[in-house]
Amino acid sequence: MKKILVILLCSLASMAFSQTASIEAKLDTSDIKIGEQTKLSLKATVTKNQSVLLPAPKDSLAFALEVIKRSTIDSTVQGNQKVYEQALTITSFDSGYHAIPPLPFTVIGEQGNKDSVYSKAILLGVHTVAVDTTQAIKDIKAPKQAPLSFAEIWPYLLTALLVLVLGFIAYRYWQKQKNKPKEAKVAPAKPREPAHIIALRDLEKLKEDKVWQSGAHKEYYSRLTEIVRTYIEYRFQIPALEQTSDEIISALKLQGEMDTETVQKMALCFSNADLVKFAKMHPLPEDNERDMRSAFYFVEHTKPQPQPSTNEGLNSENAEKTIENKE
Repeated sequence: MKKILVILLCSLASMAFSQTASIEAKLDTSDIKIGEQTKLSLKATVTKNQSVLLPAPKDSLAFALEVIKRSTIDSTVQGNQKVYEQALTITSFDSGYHAIPPLPFTVIGEQGNKDSVYSKAILLGVHTVAVDTTQAIKDIKAPKQAPLSFAEIWPYLLTALLVLVLGFIAYRYWQKQKNKPKEAKVAPAKPREPAHIIALRDLEKLKEDKVWQSGAHKEYYSRLTEIVRTYIEYRFQIPALEQTSDEIISALKLQGEMDTETVQKMALCFSNADLVKFAKMHPLPEDNERDMRSAFYFVEHTKPQPQPSTNEGLNSENAEKTIENKE
Protein backbone atom coordinates (compact mmCIF):
# COMPACT_ATOMS: atom_id res chain seq x y z
CA MET A 1 0.00 0.00 0.00
CA LYS A 2 2.88 2.43 0.80
CA LYS A 3 4.50 1.85 -2.60
CA ILE A 4 1.22 2.45 -4.38
CA LEU A 5 0.77 5.66 -2.39
CA VAL A 6 4.23 6.97 -3.32
CA ILE A 7 3.66 6.21 -7.02
CA LEU A 8 0.33 7.98 -6.87
CA LEU A 9 1.80 11.07 -5.24
CA CYS A 10 4.59 11.26 -7.86
CA SER A 11 2.07 10.93 -10.64
CA LEU A 12 -0.01 13.70 -9.13
CA ALA A 13 3.06 15.95 -8.80
CA SER A 14 4.03 15.32 -12.43
CA MET A 15 0.53 16.08 -13.54
CA ALA A 16 0.62 19.27 -11.50
CA PHE A 17 3.85 20.35 -13.20
CA SER A 18 2.53 19.55 -16.65
CA GLN A 19 -0.61 21.51 -15.94
CA THR A 20 1.27 24.61 -14.71
CA ALA A 21 4.18 24.48 -17.29
CA SER A 22 3.83 24.88 -21.03
CA ILE A 23 6.84 24.10 -23.27
CA GLU A 24 7.37 24.42 -26.99
CA ALA A 25 10.13 23.64 -29.51
CA LYS A 26 9.56 24.60 -33.13
CA LEU A 27 11.54 25.23 -36.31
CA ASP A 28 11.40 28.33 -38.48
CA THR A 29 11.20 25.97 -41.46
CA SER A 30 11.07 22.21 -41.64
CA ASP A 31 12.87 21.97 -45.00
CA ILE A 32 16.34 23.31 -45.82
CA LYS A 33 19.04 22.69 -48.39
CA ILE A 34 22.36 21.12 -47.46
CA GLY A 35 24.47 23.64 -45.56
CA GLU A 36 21.62 26.09 -44.99
CA GLN A 37 20.74 27.19 -41.48
CA THR A 38 17.49 27.36 -39.59
CA LYS A 39 16.45 28.35 -36.10
CA LEU A 40 15.02 26.08 -33.44
CA SER A 41 13.00 28.21 -31.02
CA LEU A 42 12.64 26.97 -27.43
CA LYS A 43 9.92 28.42 -25.21
CA ALA A 44 8.69 27.58 -21.72
CA THR A 45 5.83 29.24 -19.82
CA VAL A 46 5.50 28.66 -16.02
CA THR A 47 3.96 30.37 -13.01
CA LYS A 48 5.72 33.22 -11.25
CA ASN A 49 6.76 30.87 -8.42
CA GLN A 50 8.46 28.45 -10.81
CA SER A 51 11.62 28.56 -12.89
CA VAL A 52 12.86 26.56 -15.90
CA LEU A 53 16.18 25.18 -17.10
CA LEU A 54 16.06 25.10 -20.89
CA PRO A 55 17.74 22.27 -22.86
CA ALA A 56 21.48 22.90 -23.33
CA PRO A 57 22.76 20.74 -26.20
CA LYS A 58 26.50 21.17 -26.87
CA ASP A 59 27.57 20.77 -30.50
CA SER A 60 24.79 18.64 -31.94
CA LEU A 61 21.18 17.78 -31.39
CA ALA A 62 21.37 14.38 -33.06
CA PHE A 63 23.26 12.63 -35.83
CA ALA A 64 23.97 15.06 -38.70
CA LEU A 65 22.32 17.98 -36.88
CA GLU A 66 24.89 20.57 -35.73
CA VAL A 67 24.35 23.50 -33.37
CA ILE A 68 26.04 26.58 -34.88
CA LYS A 69 25.04 29.23 -32.37
CA ARG A 70 22.75 29.73 -29.38
CA SER A 71 21.25 33.01 -28.25
CA THR A 72 21.00 34.21 -24.68
CA ILE A 73 17.99 33.14 -22.66
CA ASP A 74 15.33 35.85 -22.57
CA SER A 75 12.90 35.78 -19.65
CA THR A 76 9.82 38.00 -19.30
CA VAL A 77 6.90 38.21 -16.85
CA GLN A 78 3.42 38.27 -18.29
CA GLY A 79 0.84 38.65 -15.54
CA ASN A 80 1.14 35.63 -13.22
CA GLN A 81 3.40 33.77 -15.64
CA LYS A 82 7.07 33.70 -16.61
CA VAL A 83 8.18 33.08 -20.18
CA TYR A 84 11.66 31.73 -21.04
CA GLU A 85 12.83 31.85 -24.68
CA GLN A 86 16.00 30.87 -26.53
CA ALA A 87 16.91 30.33 -30.20
CA LEU A 88 19.36 27.68 -31.47
CA THR A 89 20.84 28.04 -34.96
CA ILE A 90 21.26 24.58 -36.51
CA THR A 91 22.34 23.13 -39.85
CA SER A 92 23.05 19.81 -41.54
CA PHE A 93 25.36 18.61 -44.30
CA ASP A 94 23.67 15.24 -44.83
CA SER A 95 20.59 15.00 -47.01
CA GLY A 96 17.48 13.19 -45.81
CA TYR A 97 15.04 13.55 -42.98
CA HIS A 98 16.52 13.99 -39.53
CA ALA A 99 14.58 13.76 -36.30
CA ILE A 100 15.17 16.26 -33.55
CA PRO A 101 14.52 14.19 -30.44
CA PRO A 102 12.36 15.34 -27.53
CA LEU A 103 14.30 17.93 -25.54
CA PRO A 104 14.11 18.03 -21.72
CA PHE A 105 12.88 21.20 -19.96
CA THR A 106 13.57 21.08 -16.22
CA VAL A 107 10.82 22.82 -14.23
CA ILE A 108 11.74 23.85 -10.67
CA GLY A 109 8.84 24.30 -8.27
CA GLU A 110 8.42 26.74 -5.40
CA GLN A 111 9.70 24.17 -2.88
CA GLY A 112 12.74 23.33 -5.07
CA ASN A 113 11.29 20.12 -6.41
CA LYS A 114 12.23 19.38 -10.02
CA ASP A 115 10.52 17.65 -12.87
CA SER A 116 11.47 17.16 -16.53
CA VAL A 117 9.01 17.98 -19.25
CA TYR A 118 9.87 16.91 -22.81
CA SER A 119 9.06 18.65 -26.06
CA LYS A 120 7.66 16.83 -29.06
CA ALA A 121 9.99 15.30 -31.63
CA ILE A 122 10.45 17.36 -34.80
CA LEU A 123 11.35 16.20 -38.27
CA LEU A 124 13.78 18.32 -40.38
CA GLY A 125 14.09 17.66 -44.09
CA VAL A 126 17.53 18.35 -45.65
CA HIS A 127 17.46 18.39 -49.43
CA THR A 128 20.16 18.39 -52.07
CA VAL A 129 20.35 20.96 -54.87
CA ALA A 130 18.38 19.88 -57.90
CA VAL A 131 20.58 19.11 -60.91
CA ASP A 132 19.41 19.89 -64.40
CA THR A 133 20.66 16.86 -66.35
CA THR A 134 19.79 18.51 -69.65
CA GLN A 135 22.57 21.05 -69.24
CA ALA A 136 26.26 20.40 -69.98
CA ILE A 137 28.58 19.62 -67.10
CA LYS A 138 30.53 22.68 -65.97
CA ASP A 139 33.68 23.09 -63.95
CA ILE A 140 33.49 23.82 -60.28
CA LYS A 141 33.50 27.54 -59.63
CA ALA A 142 36.61 28.92 -58.02
CA PRO A 143 36.26 30.20 -54.45
CA LYS A 144 35.40 33.85 -54.22
CA GLN A 145 37.97 36.18 -52.77
CA ALA A 146 36.81 38.06 -49.72
CA PRO A 147 37.52 41.82 -49.91
CA LEU A 148 40.53 42.98 -47.94
CA SER A 149 39.83 44.98 -44.81
CA PHE A 150 41.82 48.00 -43.65
CA ALA A 151 43.03 46.04 -40.61
CA GLU A 152 44.69 43.55 -42.98
CA ILE A 153 46.42 46.03 -45.27
CA TRP A 154 47.47 48.82 -42.87
CA PRO A 155 50.74 47.08 -41.76
CA TYR A 156 51.80 46.88 -45.44
CA LEU A 157 50.84 50.52 -46.01
CA LEU A 158 52.81 51.58 -42.94
CA THR A 159 55.86 49.60 -44.09
CA ALA A 160 55.68 51.09 -47.59
CA LEU A 161 55.36 54.61 -46.16
CA LEU A 162 58.36 54.03 -43.89
CA VAL A 163 60.44 52.77 -46.83
CA LEU A 164 59.48 55.82 -48.90
CA VAL A 165 60.39 58.22 -46.08
CA LEU A 166 63.75 56.55 -45.50
CA GLY A 167 64.43 56.49 -49.24
CA PHE A 168 63.60 60.20 -49.53
CA ILE A 169 65.90 61.04 -46.61
CA ALA A 170 68.72 58.98 -48.13
CA TYR A 171 68.19 60.64 -51.54
CA ARG A 172 68.26 64.13 -50.03
CA TYR A 173 71.44 63.31 -48.13
CA TRP A 174 73.06 61.95 -51.31
CA GLN A 175 72.06 65.09 -53.23
CA LYS A 176 73.47 67.29 -50.48
CA GLN A 177 76.75 65.42 -50.43
CA LYS A 178 76.90 65.42 -54.23
CA ASN A 179 76.40 69.18 -54.51
CA LYS A 180 78.67 69.96 -51.60
CA PRO A 181 81.80 71.72 -52.88
CA LYS A 182 84.84 69.58 -52.43
CA GLU A 183 87.60 71.01 -50.36
CA ALA A 184 90.56 71.48 -52.60
CA LYS A 185 93.89 70.51 -51.13
CA VAL A 186 95.76 73.71 -50.56
CA ALA A 187 99.36 73.32 -51.48
CA PRO A 188 101.80 75.10 -49.18
CA ALA A 189 102.49 78.56 -50.48
CA LYS A 190 105.88 78.84 -51.98
CA PRO A 191 108.09 81.34 -50.19
CA ARG A 192 109.11 84.46 -52.04
CA GLU A 193 112.72 83.72 -51.10
CA PRO A 194 114.59 80.45 -51.46
CA ALA A 195 113.90 78.05 -48.61
CA HIS A 196 117.52 77.90 -47.45
CA ILE A 197 117.73 81.71 -47.18
CA ILE A 198 114.68 81.78 -44.91
CA ALA A 199 115.94 78.83 -42.85
CA LEU A 200 119.42 80.30 -42.30
CA ARG A 201 117.95 83.67 -41.33
CA ASP A 202 115.53 82.06 -38.85
CA LEU A 203 118.33 79.95 -37.34
CA GLU A 204 120.44 83.06 -36.85
CA LYS A 205 117.50 84.78 -35.19
CA LEU A 206 116.98 81.80 -32.85
CA LYS A 207 120.66 81.80 -32.02
CA GLU A 208 120.59 85.49 -31.20
CA ASP A 209 117.49 85.18 -28.99
CA LYS A 210 119.43 82.86 -26.62
CA VAL A 211 116.28 80.95 -25.75
CA TRP A 212 117.84 77.86 -24.16
CA GLN A 213 120.21 80.04 -22.13
CA SER A 214 117.16 81.37 -20.24
CA GLY A 215 116.01 77.81 -19.46
CA ALA A 216 113.25 77.57 -22.14
CA HIS A 217 114.51 74.31 -23.59
CA LYS A 218 111.11 73.19 -24.94
CA GLU A 219 110.55 76.50 -26.76
CA TYR A 220 114.09 76.36 -28.14
CA TYR A 221 113.69 72.87 -29.66
CA SER A 222 110.15 73.61 -30.88
CA ARG A 223 111.40 76.62 -32.88
CA LEU A 224 114.50 74.77 -34.05
CA THR A 225 112.62 71.76 -35.42
CA GLU A 226 109.89 73.94 -36.96
CA ILE A 227 112.54 75.89 -38.92
CA VAL A 228 114.10 72.66 -40.20
CA ARG A 229 110.71 71.02 -40.96
CA THR A 230 109.59 74.07 -42.95
CA TYR A 231 112.85 74.04 -44.91
CA ILE A 232 112.49 70.30 -45.71
CA GLU A 233 108.87 70.76 -46.84
CA TYR A 234 109.68 73.53 -49.33
CA ARG A 235 113.08 72.18 -50.38
CA PHE A 236 112.17 68.50 -50.94
CA GLN A 237 108.31 68.67 -51.16
CA ILE A 238 108.01 66.38 -48.12
CA PRO A 239 105.04 67.10 -45.77
CA ALA A 240 107.44 67.42 -42.85
CA LEU A 241 105.16 69.73 -40.84
CA GLU A 242 102.60 66.89 -40.57
CA GLN A 243 104.98 63.93 -40.16
CA THR A 244 106.73 62.41 -37.17
CA SER A 245 110.49 62.59 -36.75
CA ASP A 246 110.95 58.97 -37.90
CA GLU A 247 108.81 59.56 -41.00
CA ILE A 248 110.86 62.63 -41.92
CA ILE A 249 114.19 60.77 -41.57
CA SER A 250 112.84 57.86 -43.66
CA ALA A 251 111.69 60.27 -46.38
CA LEU A 252 115.11 61.99 -46.40
CA LYS A 253 116.86 58.66 -46.86
CA LEU A 254 114.67 57.93 -49.87
CA GLN A 255 115.69 61.22 -51.49
CA GLY A 256 119.16 59.87 -52.25
CA GLU A 257 120.53 63.40 -52.54
CA MET A 258 122.47 63.61 -49.26
CA ASP A 259 125.19 61.64 -47.53
CA THR A 260 124.67 59.46 -44.50
CA GLU A 261 126.43 61.86 -42.11
CA THR A 262 124.03 64.67 -42.94
CA VAL A 263 120.97 62.47 -42.32
CA GLN A 264 122.42 61.11 -39.06
CA LYS A 265 123.08 64.63 -37.72
CA MET A 266 119.47 65.59 -38.41
CA ALA A 267 118.16 62.32 -36.90
CA LEU A 268 120.03 63.01 -33.64
CA CYS A 269 118.69 66.58 -33.59
CA PHE A 270 115.07 65.41 -34.01
CA SER A 271 115.55 62.68 -31.38
CA ASN A 272 116.80 65.18 -28.76
CA ALA A 273 113.93 67.53 -29.63
CA ASP A 274 111.35 64.77 -29.04
CA LEU A 275 112.91 63.92 -25.67
CA VAL A 276 112.82 67.55 -24.59
CA LYS A 277 109.26 68.23 -25.82
CA PHE A 278 107.59 64.98 -24.77
CA ALA A 279 109.82 63.42 -22.09
CA LYS A 280 110.77 66.73 -20.40
CA MET A 281 114.46 66.02 -20.72
CA HIS A 282 116.88 68.82 -19.73
CA PRO A 283 119.73 68.77 -22.27
CA LEU A 284 123.26 69.93 -21.56
CA PRO A 285 124.51 73.22 -23.05
CA GLU A 286 126.79 71.34 -25.43
CA ASP A 287 123.76 69.35 -26.70
CA ASN A 288 121.90 72.55 -27.49
CA GLU A 289 124.88 74.01 -29.34
CA ARG A 290 125.55 70.79 -31.24
CA ASP A 291 121.96 70.54 -32.46
CA MET A 292 122.06 74.16 -33.61
CA ARG A 293 125.26 73.45 -35.59
CA SER A 294 123.60 70.32 -37.04
CA ALA A 295 120.69 72.43 -38.30
CA PHE A 296 123.07 74.93 -39.95
CA TYR A 297 125.07 72.04 -41.41
CA PHE A 298 121.96 70.34 -42.81
CA VAL A 299 120.71 73.48 -44.55
CA GLU A 300 124.14 74.41 -45.94
CA HIS A 301 124.81 70.92 -47.32
CA THR A 302 121.34 70.39 -48.86
CA LYS A 303 120.64 73.81 -50.36
CA PRO A 304 120.52 74.03 -54.17
CA GLN A 305 123.96 74.46 -55.72
CA PRO A 306 124.38 77.21 -58.36
CA GLN A 307 124.83 75.94 -61.90
CA PRO A 308 127.87 77.19 -63.89
CA SER A 309 126.89 79.81 -66.46
CA THR A 310 127.35 79.29 -70.24
CA ASN A 311 129.97 82.02 -70.46
CA GLU A 312 131.99 80.36 -67.73
CA GLY A 313 131.85 77.08 -69.67
CA LEU A 314 133.04 78.74 -72.88
CA ASN A 315 135.86 80.50 -71.07
CA SER A 316 136.99 77.17 -69.60
CA GLU A 317 136.98 75.53 -73.03
CA ASN A 318 138.95 78.45 -74.57
CA ALA A 319 141.48 78.31 -71.76
CA GLU A 320 142.01 74.58 -72.33
CA LYS A 321 142.50 75.14 -76.08
CA THR A 322 145.04 77.93 -75.44
CA ILE A 323 147.03 75.63 -73.14
CA GLU A 324 146.98 72.90 -75.77
CA ASN A 325 148.21 75.32 -78.46
CA LYS A 326 151.02 76.50 -76.21
CA GLU A 327 152.08 72.95 -75.66
